[in-house]
Amino acid sequence: MTQFPSDKTSIADLSIPLERDVFFRTLIRELSGTLQEVVGLEKPPDLLALLVKQWVSR
Repeated sequence: MTQFPSDKTSIADLSIPLERDVFFRTLIRELSGTLQEVVGLEKPPDLLALLVKQWVSR
């Protein structure tokens, strides 16, 4: 049976097999691949430009 951490377990104490850098690189790679599949090869630059513009304006 799977054991879940107690409510008092700190995230810093959890055993996570990925380093932060590797995790974010993997996440970005997966998201970019999904974006290509969903909107095609031509539109991702436009969509990313829009997202960056919205992020910068916050």
